[in-house]
Amino acid sequence: MFKGSVSGLLLASLLWIAGCSPLPEVPFDGRRFLYNNAEYNLHPQLEIKEEAAGKAVAETDSGEAIRTIKGLPQDRWLAIRNGHTNRCSVYTEKSLGEISLEEFAPTKMILLEYAPEEKQRATIRDKGKIGRLVRAMSEQPTAKLPENLKPARVQYIHLTSGKYQPVVYVLRFETYPGGKRYLIGKKVVELDENFPDLLP
Repeated sequence: MFKGSVSGLLLASLLWIAGCSPLPEVPFDGRRFLYNNAEYNLHPQLEIKEEAAGKAVAETDSGEAIRTIKGLPQDRWLAIRNGHTNRCSVYTEKSLGEISLEEFAPTKMILLEYAPEEKQRATIRDKGKIGRLVRAMSEQPTAKLPENLKPARVQYIHLTSGKYQPVVYVLRFETYPGGKRYLIGKKVVELDENFPDLLP
């Protein structure tokens, strides 16, 4: 009887240990977490594909794996998978700050649509067009999206850079009935008649 109790207790302990993650658990509020005494914050414009994520180094208190980013130092860059998608949100160490589109220095942009499924519409390497898009986001005044009106078309611009591989800088591109066009990132910018051929 005593032997059976000990065996049962040992088995329960082994099962409990097997179910425990060896990774440190960190509190996470959806936008920031602390890891190795450093604060990491969500960079809302940045993401990576899941295959660009490296090893798991910690997990959030809700069980999400916090992973390194291949090719970037983990003391400044980490990632968490975005729900059930094949993309990960990017978190940067607080001292790194938010990376502007100018600092990101994109060299290529890919135009995508996701409805009903992901489809690549265009790949643009034209330095002039990319430079104009960067200037539009940095120099144009902040605009407001039309109220009570749904966009006729929603596309996404994925910008890549040799400085921050494999990270992608994401902008939303919305076209409304009547032809008004908006870029949406850190701020909302209207593309007026001065940008007739910026995007196809």
